[in-house]
Amino acid sequence: YRARPLAAEQVPAVYEVLAAIARRAELPKVPRLYYLPSASLNAIAVGRPAESAIALTDGILRRLDLRELAGVLAHEVSHLANRDLLVMGLGEMVVRLTRLLSTTGLVLLMISLPAFLAEGALPPLLLIGLLVFAPTLGVLLQLALARTREFDADGQAVALTGDPEGLAYVKSHLDSLI
Repeated sequence: YRARPLAAEQVPAVYEVLAAIARRAELPKVPRLYYLPSASLNAIAVGRPAESAIALTDGILRRLDLRELAGVLAHEVSHLANRDLLVMGLGEMVVRLTRLLSTTGLVLLMISLPAFLAEGALPPLLLIGLLVFAPTLGVLLQLALARTREFDADGQAVALTGDPEGLAYVKSHLDSLI
């Protein structure tokens, strides 16, 4: 993404706000800040609480004031404090494993289908349905988990900043800012 580090001298007020939020979230270390040369309004958190970074796009740095940026930073810090990246990574592994097992089961079913037909027996229809729809159900559960983590990060961001209006403004006016 061509991210480059943002020095404290470049955005001192942003670093002060981030340090205060990280302290309130009880992170062991303040996340490093990175700049993404993109006009989109986005912020991305990566890492774990002890070693983390937050990337801010050019668009978000130019269009949000410090109060609104504090809400966005608190949201990203919440993801780090709650280890959401780990949780979502585990969810992704479960979905991939489900897809692999489902595909393997369908291949084995196809291989054994002639034996079922030769004996005049029906293959287990419930099992076939489960094998076909399990990957889709896994993805839907993963999406539900992602939504839940986003809502929780918003709630914790409000608790960290003590300013629900700052984050609410960003969320409600995001479309007009783009």
